Amino acid sequence: MARILVIDDEGQVRDMLQEMLGAAGHEVTLVGDGNSALAAQRDSSFALAIADILMPGMDGLETIQRMRSRDPELKIVALSGGGSFRRMDLLERASGVGATATMTKPVDMEELLTIVSDLLRQEQ
Repeated sequence: MARILVIDDEGQVRDMLQEMLGAAGHEVTLVGDGNSALAAQRDSSFALAIADILMPGMDGLETIQRMRSRDPELKIVALSGGGSFRRMDLLERASGVGATATMTKPVDMEELLTIVSDLLRQEQ
């Protein structure tokens, strides 16, 4: 199906997404931070990325912005536990820096699979 990059600093979340996306037939690459995501993007091409917003080091907002500048066609789903940080709605901000879609955590697996399918269908 598609090559998907999962970027999240929580190992349980990465494992859960790999299991779900892998069962749907996708090839999944897992990384735990923004710098690793940029390195993976440099070494491979992906149809879609799923990025957590709150991560140590380079946060998801900067990661999304930098990935988007490298590949304007990349579909990116931003994930966040919701809420605001420093009076800024994180998912709204993620859309502003280049996320194609956003979702709150905890992730509703069926909803995420629907979003992924819809975004990948748009690519074709």
